[in-house]
Amino acid sequence: MTARQEERGAGPLDLLAATDYRGADPGYAQLYYQLNMIMFWSAFTGWYQALAVAQGNGLTAADIVPYAGYTADTMRGFYEGSAPLIDADAHEGTYERLAMCAASVEHILHTAADSGVDTGILSAHADLYRRGVAAGFGADSSSTLVGLLRGATPAA
Repeated sequence: MTARQEERGAGPLDLLAATDYRGADPGYAQLYYQLNMIMFWSAFTGWYQALAVAQGNGLTAADIVPYAGYTADTMRGFYEGSAPLIDADAHEGTYERLAMCAASVEHILHTAADSGVDTGILSAHADLYRRGVAAGFGADSSSTLVGLLRGATPAA
């Protein structure tokens, strides 16, 4: 056990699971957990949505697992690429634009509907992207959605 672990009161439980000290505020540990759960449940629900569309088109879950794995693996790059933009509040649409992303979301919404699958979740996504474009962020990076979710309005 390191001096830091002893200082924090870590002990035998550290042998069973990794620890990740988030500072003196005990609320941060729960906040970090909830942030991960937001990403986890959104992704898991997306998996179920994709499976429903796949089945609506004669595919099995096993048919799309390799593609799902690829998507999951590439998400890290999107997180890492957008984090600096978000932290700097710099959302120039240099390699992707919100309007392009909105069009893609519309396509998957129509694909789900055409497959006879419930579109409630995808409609919520489409609505967010539509609002971003309508607010004047269409030429910006889709990372601008973070600000929109927090109530930002476009600069005049």
